[in-house]
Amino acid sequence: MNSVNFHLAYLLSKHDRVIIPDFGAFVISPKKDSMPRRNFIPQPVNYSLTFDPQIICDDGLLVGSIAKEKGIGNGEALRLVHEYVDGLVEMLRGGQAVNFPCIGTIHLSSDRKIVFTPAKNLSCNAASCGLVHLSFPCLNEVEERILAKKRKKIYRRPVFYIVLSAVVLLLILLAVIGKHLWISAIQ
Repeated sequence: MNSVNFHLAYLLSKHDRVIIPDFGAFVISPKKDSMPRRNFIPQPVNYSLTFDPQIICDDGLLVGSIAKEKGIGNGEALRLVHEYVDGLVEMLRGGQAVNFPCIGTIHLSSDRKIVFTPAKNLSCNAASCGLVHLSFPCLNEVEERILAKKRKKIYRRPVFYIVLSAVVLLLILLAVIGKHLWISAIQ
């Protein structure tokens, strides 16, 4: 059971939805009040974690992760997941709450509906917190980069023209020497 819980937490840090076959799915989605506004530097988008008991079709993500980690086939991994689900259902029918470490808790309400309470310290990756590829260089770093580009452009031109002049002079010199050798060969 702990192994499946580990895979759930790990997969939620990489994907926006993880399905527990024949049980339900944990879904990460952006909160509606945190959508970015135009012409503003967006603040990190807030995400919420929910549980949807209607998404039960196996997408192979959880089973594949367990199979890969344990070095077993998908059929055997699916059997382990079904045993895990049977244990979850048994606990819920017995009136117990099911705790998913770093994810949250599920229990049955009085009208036998699944109630999910997300953990306060959600395990999420940087991308789901809006922190990937966020880099604001200091103004002096930007100025230094611009000056460095200008210096390169300034110094590249004279070097190019010096090399071009040397090649032209060498060609003229070879032409003059060739002309003198040709004239001396004729006489």
